[in-house]
Amino acid sequence: MTLPPEIASSLRRVLGRVRRIQLLKGLLATLAALVFSLVGVMLIDWAFVVERTVLRWALSCSALLITLITFVRYVIRPLTRRITLTSVARWVETHHPDMQERISTAVSLAGRGDAGSQGLIDEVIKEAALDANKLDPKSELSTRAARKPTWTAVTALGILGALFAFFPKITPLLFARAVAPYADLGNVYAYSVRHLTADQQVVIAGDSFTIEAAYKSEKEKRAVLILTYPDGTEVREQMAETPGLAGLQEGERPITFRLPTQPDRAP
Repeated sequence: MTLPPEIASSLRRVLGRVRRIQLLKGLLATLAALVFSLVGVMLIDWAFVVERTVLRWALSCSALLITLITFVRYVIRPLTRRITLTSVARWVETHHPDMQERISTAVSLAGRGDAGSQGLIDEVIKEAALDANKLDPKSELSTRAARKPTWTAVTALGILGALFAFFPKITPLLFARAVAPYADLGNVYAYSVRHLTADQQVVIAGDSFTIEAAYKSEKEKRAVLILTYPDGTEVREQMAETPGLAGLQEGERPITFRLPTQPDRAP
């Protein structure tokens, strides 16, 4: 015998509601994992000033891996796990003892080949259909089931938003470095350096050239100038404090670096 359409339809609506809540919970958990992992990458970058491209890639890929693992665990696995109508019926009846397992009995009888007492079966199915018509998927399964992942995701977004609000200068840079490890964006401290030497200058080969900059700090800090030559060679030179530079603002410390004469390289 086949399961009456009214019973099957009601149970499938409940099952659909289960799947939608599983999807919602999984996506919220994935969002929380993504945001928390990005915040972690940003904090590591801020604390250790990660400059090596391979390390930046490793950090960003780690955040992506954590997100993918969370997606598989909380979205793919739950949605691919088979849920039978019998399981749905039994779950519903645990919340409605007054149904006296009539729906699950009807589903079980529909899956059996032997009919048994036809009159008794018809009576059970009739009462089960009445019970099934009373089912409301939204009342049976509210979105409160997704409360925990919702708060986790909101907390993660709140932390990220607070970073943008309280540290508006460095947070966008850290975020960009986390999502684009291949980009040459400068490190977190680069924003605090003000260039005094005009950009896009052309210098004759062999002539010396002084690069001037300034930064605000109560005490001296190490400033490194990264030079990239046409052949791809990258050289790091430490800039030195040089008192007496013009154009300084209050609280700024002047730093300079004088490029030596290099007749074998084009500027």
